[in-house]
Amino acid sequence: GTAAIAKPLIFRFHPPDSITFSVEIKSERTRWFDSTKNPTDSSVSVVRRTLSRAPGGFAMVSQPVSIVITSDGKPSESPVNRILMDTRAESRLDSLGQIIFVSGYERIPLQIDSLFTGATALRLKEVLKPENLAAREQLEWNGKTQGLHGQSIELGKITYEKAEYPLPGGSHIPFLIGIRV
Repeated sequence: GTAAIAKPLIFRFHPPDSITFSVEIKSERTRWFDSTKNPTDSSVSVVRRTLSRAPGGFAMVSQPVSIVITSDGKPSESPVNRILMDTRAESRLDSLGQIIFVSGYERIPLQIDSLFTGATALRLKEVLKPENLAAREQLEWNGKTQGLHGQSIELGKITYEKAEYPLPGGSHIPFLIGIRV
């Protein structure tokens, strides 16, 4: 027999209507201060997403299924987990699959006020600003789909895209997004 030769595919964002899938998001952050390495924080989140057709594009609902955070390999309980696990984000996508609007995170300050008081509540509101969470959701999703549209891809091969995450002070953190189709 002759072995099948894999033909490259041209990627188009054209999911079936009302498809549900899970996405695993991994991140790792190491902080340095005066050449001293601080603990490495890692997180692994699994998010269930449902994509449906909508006028002019798509609607996507995202709901966390699990969030595991570690600090130098040791499990870390964070009040952030509790809040994010209860947060359902809804995104509007254009016809190419790019997020143009995210909602749902605006409920987080009310969740924080119902669970925490004083300095803890203030700190959590600073860490979980709805506009920053929406911007991150948009950046991460668009970074995964933007570089693929119209590109020749091979099934099973990992494609990497470079992106930058903006910080409040105006600087940016570069990161890589790996996508396997």
